[in-house]
Amino acid sequence: MSDVQPVAAPRHFPADPNRFVFDASVAAIFDNMALRSIPGYGGYFERITEIISRQRLPKYSQVWDMGVSTGAGLDAVKRATFHPFVEYFGIDISEPMLVKAAERCPYATMKVHDLEHGLPDVEVGNVSVILWSWTLQFLPSKELRRELLIQSAKALHPEGYIFIGEKFVHSDPVLQEVLEDGYYKFRLENGYTIAEIKAKSKALENSMWPWTHEELLAVVAETGLRARPIYRHFNFGGYVLSR
Repeated sequence: MSDVQPVAAPRHFPADPNRFVFDASVAAIFDNMALRSIPGYGGYFERITEIISRQRLPKYSQVWDMGVSTGAGLDAVKRATFHPFVEYFGIDISEPMLVKAAERCPYATMKVHDLEHGLPDVEVGNVSVILWSWTLQFLPSKELRRELLIQSAKALHPEGYIFIGEKFVHSDPVLQEVLEDGYYKFRLENGYTIAEIKAKSKALENSMWPWTHEELLAVVAETGLRARPIYRHFNFGGYVLSR
């Protein structure tokens, strides 16, 4: 899949210039927006499908997408699941996004849930896949992220996987600037205007708090799971966690 996507797309400026909200206007164009603004977005989900396809998910287990957006994560797992004995669940704080996810994944149960209250009612020990795709970065408390990942590890089936995709900051300020400049150019090449990039960046300052790879991996070490990278592009990256 090419990193540069077709540029034909509606212009979008956040309704609130100081806060990014996943409202109906964002839900309507989210898939196009994600492909053009998250390097490796499609490839991240392709890796999930490829990994799951090599190990049959346990019968009667659960798949949970924590921040389901429009359902790309559930769809990636479903494509690789060759028996019907798996339950799919998607949660999100945004009802417009859940509507889109339900249209895409009619086999799944969708629920409104605020992760600041902890995990939803998962079946502990029988969750074969948990997806955290660009969700943790929207939680301002790193301690809450730690608690959620520890809870996720406890909920996991012995043969299960946790997938994490995030935007990171680099611990080296020079490399951080280089990666940010590359990302800026990536968005311009994908059809965004400078005005759109500046407006979105300003809105995200009060809505998204990226952490470093080292901070995430330190939490993973506490869970007892192994973390292996499945993609990295500019300041974005993805990991698969398992026993």
